[in-house]
Amino acid sequence: MSEATRAIASIAERAVSEDPTFWGTVPCAYCGKRCRWPVGLVAGGPLDDIEGLCDTCEAAINRGKTLKPRRRIELPKPDPAVVDRFKREEEQREALDRRRLFAASGAPDIPITAAQWRQFPALQALVDGERHGCFLVGPIGIGKTRACAELVRRWSATGRKSIYISEGDMLSTMRDDANRRTLLLDMQRVPLLIIDDCGARKATPWRIETYFDVLDQRYANRRPTLLVSNKTPSESDMFATEARLMRRLLEIGHDEVTTVGSDE
Repeated sequence: MSEATRAIASIAERAVSEDPTFWGTVPCAYCGKRCRWPVGLVAGGPLDDIEGLCDTCEAAINRGKTLKPRRRIELPKPDPAVVDRFKREEEQREALDRRRLFAASGAPDIPITAAQWRQFPALQALVDGERHGCFLVGPIGIGKTRACAELVRRWSATGRKSIYISEGDMLSTMRDDANRRTLLLDMQRVPLLIIDDCGARKATPWRIETYFDVLDQRYANRRPTLLVSNKTPSESDMFATEARLMRRLLEIGHDEVTTVGSDE
């Protein structure tokens, strides 16, 4: 059944639901009898689009009988200019949606070269669904922030939401009980979470519990998570002093990834 047939059938079904007298207003494509269109539609023949099919003719076709249509119906061909305009408008809407998703993530809008991006294969694996976690480690100036921005950009291009947030912003926002629950739920549920500057602060019971609340739920639901730091987990006071956090990092697949690249 063609796209035109499906569109017309959809309109007819809605009309039937609103006006029962709609039934019986369309002639059968084969015998001309008023029929229950669009319950039966001629498919695979010259009338592959709009006329009806009565119960009698439908039964005959089902028994293997070949029926000759009364007449051929030609649907008008779409105007190429109109089709192109619809395509352009759809592309513009998709591009706008991608920009909105990227802007809502909080990631910085900074560019990256193809050569720089190739230095971060683990991040492309997150986009492709080949892994669910990564701990990105490296000194200042190797392009970690640019890589995170490109990760969000590629993730947004697939129509999925993400959150990019630094450890400092996360902890300061969660100090307010009114904001803590909202942000915590968002970070637990968002399809992709990126926490930058991880482990930069001294570990405290409250900070450790905050990290655990986020990572534990994401681990349980196998949601992709990227932690970015200048230190490895074993060097970070936040993770090295808390066995639960280190265990979650290993279980969620946060391999230590050390990268090299050009300056940010």
